[in-house]
Amino acid sequence: MVDAESNPVAIKWQSQQVNVRLQDLRRALVHHIFFVDAFTADGYEDPRAVLIAAAEAIEPGSTVRVGWLPKTTGSRDTLGRGREWIRTKATAGHTETLMAALHIAAFGLGLEGCIGARLGCAVAKLQPIPEADHSYLWWWRRGEPRAASSFLYESTAVQNLNLQEICED
Repeated sequence: MVDAESNPVAIKWQSQQVNVRLQDLRRALVHHIFFVDAFTADGYEDPRAVLIAAAEAIEPGSTVRVGWLPKTTGSRDTLGRGREWIRTKATAGHTETLMAALHIAAFGLGLEGCIGARLGCAVAKLQPIPEADHSYLWWWRRGEPRAASSFLYESTAVQNLNLQEICED
C-alpha cells in the first residue's frame, strides 16, 4: 500500500500505482485470503490441487484447453440457431481437470456460464478466445501455489495477451 490515508487508496499492483476504493480493496483482500482454502471438503480431493498438479505437469511453453467450443453449423446471421457445442480434444484425457476448473469457476470465483479452462506452464503470450466474454487468469511460481495472483480481464481483445507484463511483480 502506497498511501493509506486517502480514499481512494493508492496501492502498488503489477509494478504500477493504482487508486482503488477502500471497499474494493477490502473485498479483494477477503477474496485472496479465503481463495486459498475455499475449495476443500472432507472426503473429496481439493479441486485446486487437481488444477495445480495438471498445470505443473504441462510441458513449459504449452497450454491445454479443456471444456467446450462452439461449432457453427448454420448461418452466422441466424442468431441462436445452428450453434452446436463440442468438447475439446484434450477434455477426454483431462476430465478431472475440467471438473475441478468448473467447480472453482462456479463456487470459488462466482463465474457464471464458464464452459472450460486453458491451463499452461511458462507461457509468455495467450491468444484471445473469441467466444469468451472475459477470462480469469490465476498464476503462481512453480512449486509455490499458495503465493498465487489473479487477474480478470475482458476477452473482447483481438490481440495476444502478454503474460509477462501482467504477471511481473
